[in-house]
Amino acid sequence: MYVTMYQVSVASILFIDNPVGTGYSYVTSDSAFTTNVHQIAQDLMTTITAFLEQLPDFQVEELVPILCVAVTL
Repeated sequence: MYVTMYQVSVASILFIDNPVGTGYSYVTSDSAFTTNVHQIAQDLMTTITAFLEQLPDFQVEELVPILCVAVTL
């Protein structure tokens, strides 16, 4: 039997596809795609800032960033 759902009881996990267009993220206009590393970093900081502003309960939690990289050959 395969486990199809994971439960985490000691941490909260936030998955962010960055840059936009990777994974399940999408844009409605091609002009929204990033073209350099500075824009990618700026988008990520905007996302994290908006998340923490919308959900202030997470502002008191310790933030441990984990980088996951998926490469398709």
